[in-house]
Amino acid sequence: MLMGSHMAPAQGEEAQNARRRWLPCPVAAFVGVYAALFVIALLFPYTGDDWAWGSSIGLERLSTWFENYNGRYVGNLLVIALTRNVLLRAAVMSAVLLGMAYCIHLIVGRDDGQSFWLSLALILAMPLKVRAQGVAWTSGFTNYAMPLLLILAYLALFRGVFESAYQPHRTIVAIPACALGLASGLIMENVTLVNLGASLVMLLYTRMRHGVWDRALIGYLIGAVGGAALMFSNGAYHLIAEEQDGYRSVAGVTDFALLGRKLLAVISPLVCLNNVALNAVCAMVACAGFKKRRSLVSCLCGMVLVLVAAYSSMALMEPFSYGAHERVSFTMLAGGALTIVSGVALTILAFDRERPLLGFAVMLYVVTLTLPLLVVNPIGPRNFLISYGLLVLLVCLGADRCLPDAWREASIQVAAFAVVIALSSWLSTYAIIARGDYQRRMIVADAILENKTEVSVPRLPYSDYIHTPNPTSEPWITRFKLFYGLDDSVALSVEQ
Repeated sequence: MLMGSHMAPAQGEEAQNARRRWLPCPVAAFVGVYAALFVIALLFPYTGDDWAWGSSIGLERLSTWFENYNGRYVGNLLVIALTRNVLLRAAVMSAVLLGMAYCIHLIVGRDDGQSFWLSLALILAMPLKVRAQGVAWTSGFTNYAMPLLLILAYLALFRGVFESAYQPHRTIVAIPACALGLASGLIMENVTLVNLGASLVMLLYTRMRHGVWDRALIGYLIGAVGGAALMFSNGAYHLIAEEQDGYRSVAGVTDFALLGRKLLAVISPLVCLNNVALNAVCAMVACAGFKKRRSLVSCLCGMVLVLVAAYSSMALMEPFSYGAHERVSFTMLAGGALTIVSGVALTILAFDRERPLLGFAVMLYVVTLTLPLLVVNPIGPRNFLISYGLLVLLVCLGADRCLPDAWREASIQVAAFAVVIALSSWLSTYAIIARGDYQRRMIVADAILENKTEVSVPRLPYSDYIHTPNPTSEPWITRFKLFYGLDDSVALSVEQ
């Protein structure tokens, strides 16, 4: 009896520690966040390309196995499924968003939940256009949110490579690692190429530093090679290279003036300057780092990131957006310079003596994923969701290193409160949008029953929060009719 009474608390403490290793917060909080994200995802309307993927157009593309369309086979199959089942879409979207924060928590490697709540808060605070095109838009979600999760999962799986006490994975892990590499290579072209290079570098680095050939890394490399080969065997890329594709093109690499303007006028605002909340948190973490370290480098990083945050705050009134062909101005040059120095400062901020190359590797991911966008058209805010998520990871690494231990509990509470506020904001906004979408669908359903020849549908409210919300022109009118079952002869208009 006495022995049993002593063992029970120990077993309870062991179970609690095991739970803390696997979950960054209480189970109820984790499930509650998932449920809130699930409800929000249910409210997202289908818009734009969703109308094509969810109609006969998507099935026609599938019937030819996306011949001369693109090689994003995993993303294409996923969007076909998600545009046909709202519950499946909500389950996948909420799992992906929560999975991003969970993977960042694993990469940082601390059990107190700070990185989980901070990363989730920053993910929910992403710039509005990035959210509209990369999360709320189902077609954008499959192409940009999914590969971000897969990259974070890759870094979480192999985070030990950057540590001195590295233990190679068991051989059996090579199978899921190969599947991860294959899936990562079949969603987005620049991710395919970067993952291929990163997996080779990681394998060689592991061999040189730790003296082993990790079979899991070899499995991932095999998957990445297979994904790249399968993707670029699609005839679409030959058409793009020959400038025979009516939508996509590759810019002239030799026009350095044009590329420079694009870097300053398009890339810089989207990759850095419009990230208001992220830059503000960077500045606060940098100031905390100076308080903790009291070094000249910490002081300089703090000054740079405070300046970037102050400059970025102007995007609250009007997001930074310049025309790629405008003349270079002082504002553009200043923004470009701040983007570069903020990247350097953030990398230094995330420096960890125990894992000295981890922060550098993450920033290298950001750079290599962004630079190909210089020669690709068209691009938009959705293209920068992946780099945004990786910058969130860097901020969390920096916060883990820089925040004094006495501040950790308070920072967790503040970040968790910010998550609640962000979820409430998303919920209220998309509930209004969903109500407008429901009314529009009811109008269409009534028109089908009554065999009307003319249909006028209302505009969705909060149009900035969703991508291509209204079928005001072709090809959206035709695709809207196909998706909702309207006869092609019906005259469709959108109310002003």
